[in-house]
Amino acid sequence: MTTDGAMLTADEDLTRVAEPSDRRPDFCAEALSPGVRLGLLATLLFAVTLLFVSVFAMAVFPNGLLDVNTFLGVFTIGATLALGFFMLLVFGALLGNNPRLNKGERILWYTLFAIAGPVALPAYWLVEVWPVPFEPSPAQRL
Repeated sequence: MTTDGAMLTADEDLTRVAEPSDRRPDFCAEALSPGVRLGLLATLLFAVTLLFVSVFAMAVFPNGLLDVNTFLGVFTIGATLALGFFMLLVFGALLGNNPRLNKGERILWYTLFAIAGPVALPAYWLVEVWPVPFEPSPAQRL
């Protein structure tokens, strides 16, 4: 809506959305405090550990963790899938909102996430999330 209460035309609205803005995305590495960054890493490493435990159990036992305990097996596999999806979602959002990467670098990171996620996600955290200085939003500065 405009200041006089009238609706914008579709072309005006599209032009307004396409204009460059100095407003940073709400979910980017600069907005994450060091504590949140470490929590993100801890959750990621827990998900990767669950994945490796599940794979190791499949190598040792014929039915994997289901041979140890049926509930434990189902719960571990479900937690691994849920945490894996959540981590891909979070890191995909961080990557998509990263202003320091060009289009080719983003495509490379997304490809690495898809092909080698358990290695690529911690590598991305180490290279692109942890070293970025924390910049509080204007609301946090007040």
